[in-house]
Amino acid sequence: VLRFEKEALGFYVSGHPLAEFAGTIGRLTRYYSDNIAVGSHGEVVSLGGMVVELNLRTTIKGDRFALFRLEDQLGAVRIVCWPDCYTRCRELVVEDQVLLVTGRLELSDDGPPTLIAKVSADGAMRETVLPADLGVDNASLEDLRGGDAADNAKLLLKILQGEVSGAARDILAVYAAAAVIV
Repeated sequence: VLRFEKEALGFYVSGHPLAEFAGTIGRLTRYYSDNIAVGSHGEVVSLGGMVVELNLRTTIKGDRFALFRLEDQLGAVRIVCWPDCYTRCRELVVEDQVLLVTGRLELSDDGPPTLIAKVSADGAMRETVLPADLGVDNASLEDLRGGDAADNAKLLLKILQGEVSGAARDILAVYAAAAVIV
């Protein structure tokens, strides 16, 4: 029904297909289509929305890439998904798919904002993060193994008091940071 409303009227009447995702998109993004232009050129930003006006193209070398608009409840932003990205996420870049797109913002004086994209579905970026990426050393499973609830509570208190460093402190910091991001 919503698709027919949009096709017939140019807007949605009975609801918006992104309504159920609004909370998640709001937690994972800072920008929407209506305020993305206040970002900085080259800034890495995330947007949530639905793929519309998908246009698949081929480079001179024969590699496929995608141009589309990512529509949120306030408008849409032009997305460029170059071959390196499109090859990894082509099954996600389909018309009406809800995505979280993270990429480099391109602003110009003569056109609307454009996002050069990395793409993920369901609000979760699928990337590998190595300990070195987070500024921590590799640790063995034995270094990370906890005890019972009482032992873990004592260890947590010592970490917070600055008495413990190393793998136990590092993993606590990583989990705390992940909880803030999610």
